[in-house]
Amino acid sequence: MLACALIASVVLAAPPEREAAEHDNAVVLAFGPSFDVDSNGSAHIGAEAEVEFDLVQKWLELEVGIQGLAGAGSEELSADILLKKPFDVTHGFSFMPGIGPEVVVGHQSGRITQSFGLEIAVDFMWWVFSERFGIGAEPAVGMTFAPFQASVGLTIGPIIGW
Repeated sequence: MLACALIASVVLAAPPEREAAEHDNAVVLAFGPSFDVDSNGSAHIGAEAEVEFDLVQKWLELEVGIQGLAGAGSEELSADILLKKPFDVTHGFSFMPGIGPEVVVGHQSGRITQSFGLEIAVDFMWWVFSERFGIGAEPAVGMTFAPFQASVGLTIGPIIGW
């Protein structure tokens, strides 16, 4: 249902006709610590890095991210590609709901697994230091399909735009 609402907001929302805000960057680099809890109750900690590009200014963005997590005798590396719809709340603060595919490669007890899935995330960006430097937070829900596993995570860290 959340995915349908996100797709409807992207399709039905009209692009804003106002001038771009000073903090509107064509490319944003985000990185920082990442925390995750999966449907088995296992907690993981690690790091994430992502790059966001404007596909259509003030209308649609593409995020490419990679995340490494470890915990409870297991490690995983995941990569995702998300389409995001940006919304400017105030000058210096925006949020972007997004959805897209993910690939997760895990290692536990000498066994390597590879799963494909779906990630839904909301990116919050506060450009508090300048129009080029800020802080970002991205809560996300991920689901892999074979085997099925769900996870809820959060990444917080600096953002750099240009």
